[in-house]
Amino acid sequence: MIPAKPFLLDSGVFIQAHRYHYSFDTFPGFWECLAWLGKSRKVISIDKSLNEISGNDKLAVWVRQDGFSDIFMSTEEDDILVKLREIQGMVSMHPKYKPIQRMIYNKAENADPWLIAYAKAKGLTIVTQEKENKGESKIKIPQVCKSYDVKCCNTFEMLAQLGVKFQWMPNENLN
Repeated sequence: MIPAKPFLLDSGVFIQAHRYHYSFDTFPGFWECLAWLGKSRKVISIDKSLNEISGNDKLAVWVRQDGFSDIFMSTEEDDILVKLREIQGMVSMHPKYKPIQRMIYNKAENADPWLIAYAKAKGLTIVTQEKENKGESKIKIPQVCKSYDVKCCNTFEMLAQLGVKFQWMPNENLN
């Protein structure tokens, strides 16, 4: 069953796919699928995540293309700001996190707390490639989601829930 609400994509979904897993040249179907999902409003992201995708590489150009850049929603809404303050307060007081971790996490340019605040305010599931790791020096999205009762999944789980299937086609030049 396809979820009624869109999935909320972390910038790492785009960045890691581009850098490590799904190059534009080898896996154009992944990017075509993502564009279709965005235009169909099955996936969205936030303005703060767009800010993390910078530069002039293929990914930065691709996310800013006409139509697709519309998936990056504004975080300048009162309900999101309220949730952001709650999340930052919870992280600041959490005994599990070291002071340096808290400071880095709550920096204005970090999109993660904004992403979680948006998901909480709108009742969305976050898609991230991050994994909860108790020994890490960085506070991970799944850790905060778990503490704040926000659903979280990875790209593969999202694609499966949406019923996405990729099919291989032979390249005639391989012979």
